[in-house]
Amino acid sequence: MPAFLKSAIAFVRAYFALLVVFAVFIWSAIVIASYRAQQTPPGSIVIRLGHWQLEASVREGIDEMARLYRETHPNVVIIQDAIPEGTYGQWVSTQLMGGTAPDIMQVGAMLPGNIWLSYYNRYFYPVSRYVNAPNPHNAGTDIAGLPLRQTYKDGMKTAYVTEMQEYMSVPLSLFGVRIFYNKDLLKQITGRETAPLDYREFLAVCEQIRAATNAVTGQPYIPIAGSAYHFGHWDGMMFSPVTYGAFRRADFNRDGFVGNDETFVAFKTGLLDFYYPPYALWLKMLREVTDYFQVGYTGLGRDEAVFLFAQQRAVFMTTGTWDARSL
Repeated sequence: MPAFLKSAIAFVRAYFALLVVFAVFIWSAIVIASYRAQQTPPGSIVIRLGHWQLEASVREGIDEMARLYRETHPNVVIIQDAIPEGTYGQWVSTQLMGGTAPDIMQVGAMLPGNIWLSYYNRYFYPVSRYVNAPNPHNAGTDIAGLPLRQTYKDGMKTAYVTEMQEYMSVPLSLFGVRIFYNKDLLKQITGRETAPLDYREFLAVCEQIRAATNAVTGQPYIPIAGSAYHFGHWDGMMFSPVTYGAFRRADFNRDGFVGNDETFVAFKTGLLDFYYPPYALWLKMLREVTDYFQVGYTGLGRDEAVFLFAQQRAVFMTTGTWDARSL
């Protein structure tokens, strides 16, 4: 065997794993480049949109908006980069730092607030001058002359970044948060045709579900599929609202909200404590409802709770209407 061939074989044996990784990388790059070339006809203007919305209805909605936009701008192609929530933060960081970020990115979550603030300063353009001007696509409607931000119910408040003194994003849509339930499973376990309509009745039904077991597997049913992600919906939409009365004691700057700094001052001065009735009720409701979550829910993510619900092991789950078609 020639010496050069022996050397080549020895090289392949020594670096086989690295060679495989390199080959897969090259193959992936070629496939991605070919796929993107098929999506973008020659001479097209390509706008890439990065987001974490993997729900089918959201992506379909964006595709429909892109289709309508192309009717008046046929040379513009809008392509979505839908990234899972668990890796979106890292993906955003690497794309921005590497100079390969899409033209439009969903912002405000999956990274700490101070990180987003630094990114706003370095990589993003404020949109204040655009949202304070009329939207040209509203021409011919009853809101034609209004600034874009005034066509939102909240005046686009969530898009305003106080530290920047600028509007840094445009909200995508408006959703509600609801308690979804498995109608067939509820009837099978409790005999009920409809979901409970008040809080005490809801807790009683959850207790009835917790006492039941699956006749086939012997596993107990979970009344509420929960996770750290879903807890935020329960707290924000059901538990915390009962504490609103605290503004009468601690809203020192009269902005209608009790911030963390105001809460701290109120506790230190004795104006508030955990025995204050709204706070005591908040903690009581929190404990009563989360007792019906699965054990260890605080360490679980969104997907684990959804799988539990989809496998018909849990009866209730709270989430936004963006999940309606996915469930």
